[in-house]
Amino acid sequence: MMRILVISPHADDAELGAGSSISRFIREGHEVTVYLLITKEKFPENFPIRDRINEFKASMKVLGVRDYRVDEYPVREIYKYRQEILDRLIKIRDEINPDIVLIPSLSDIHQDHQVAAIEGYRAFNRRSNILSYELPWNTTKFMPNYYIKVKEGDVKNKIEALDRYESQKLLNRRYFNPEFLRAQLIFRGVQCNSNYAEAFEVLHWQY
Repeated sequence: MMRILVISPHADDAELGAGSSISRFIREGHEVTVYLLITKEKFPENFPIRDRINEFKASMKVLGVRDYRVDEYPVREIYKYRQEILDRLIKIRDEINPDIVLIPSLSDIHQDHQVAAIEGYRAFNRRSNILSYELPWNTTKFMPNYYIKVKEGDVKNKIEALDRYESQKLLNRRYFNPEFLRAQLIFRGVQCNSNYAEAFEVLHWQY
């Protein structure tokens, strides 16, 4: 059994980048912890949904994740809290001592993703195996060299988990399209001789 930590800057990043892998980890009996940093979102005025926490919890339930941690940092402003976030990650590290940590790509151009990736790397480098996950609409350069093969059930779980985010569907996020999500999994599967897979970059690995 492995202990796996997934760092998610926003609600939905963990699922978009590694939802099917999380489903596989849970199915195989590994311990998965998801750490969500940002819960203070900025929606258009009169937007019908104000709180994404319930969406996140519903998504975690679909994937089978029972251990999730939530902080209340504001969207697009977490650069102000870098040291606090690093300290928080070190506490999580010392508590669960994960074998594998999943973080956003270091080449991700979103400011919140950058902070989560860099501070995650700082906290766990030389202590855990570190993989970065793929969010292609924000990533200028992603060169995968590690693939996690997943099954049809894991694909369905990822799509169903993301379907819990009504706010993002109302905002017409094209990357929530089930056809896109499945196509991406098929594409990465072709690269590793599997029906479906999710791709990652190895940032630190020790045997």
